[in-house]
Amino acid sequence: MTFSPSAFETDGYLIIPQVLSLAEVVNIASHLQALPCDHNRTRKLLALPWCLVLAKRIRRDHQIAQILPSQYVPIQASYFPKTTHDNWQVALHRDHFVPVAERSDVAGWNGWSIKEGVQFARPPTELLQQLIAIRIHLEANTLVNGPLYVVPRSHISVVETGRTACEVPAGGALAMRPLILHASSKVQAGSRRVLHFLFGPQELPDGLRWAYPDSLVRNL
Repeated sequence: MTFSPSAFETDGYLIIPQVLSLAEVVNIASHLQALPCDHNRTRKLLALPWCLVLAKRIRRDHQIAQILPSQYVPIQASYFPKTTHDNWQVALHRDHFVPVAERSDVAGWNGWSIKEGVQFARPPTELLQQLIAIRIHLEANTLVNGPLYVVPRSHISVVETGRTACEVPAGGALAMRPLILHASSKVQAGSRRVLHFLFGPQELPDGLRWAYPDSLVRNL
């Protein structure tokens, strides 16, 4: 796999073969094992200090820094592990919702809902187009353990051009625009543990605020 930052803007996704070392992966896995059972699928990891440290580590990776604007901050971190016993698939979709501090009747924001006690909303397309997701893989993601499928260039086009399976080595990352069409397949064997970080501009318009203020002030 060749690292090509220019392909990210064109295709809407980019596989980065190595971001974390094996030792870092083991350390992250130990934190995840300590999560309460009801956090096995969670969107609230940025509330945990170790995850903020990890966001800082990812943010400063020399490869990721080539596609992530320097003023961007982490606005969400999710963990959705899959195994053959806890398995599901997700149809082709785009990601439209972000976590904010509180609900506000601001033009262009809609779809307000509460998830895990956090306020979510759908922002204007102009903001969604700016966001970048970084998915960190704790084991090699292959065709047998539930890879993500993306439709290249669908973040800027409504025409479906065929799906591509994103196979990512352990410790690697998949960078993607949230508006790219993507689908999640079931695990056939083994497991798939992915940390999904969402990055965006530090400031929101019209007095709105991101849900995790600590991520904005910890010298990221």
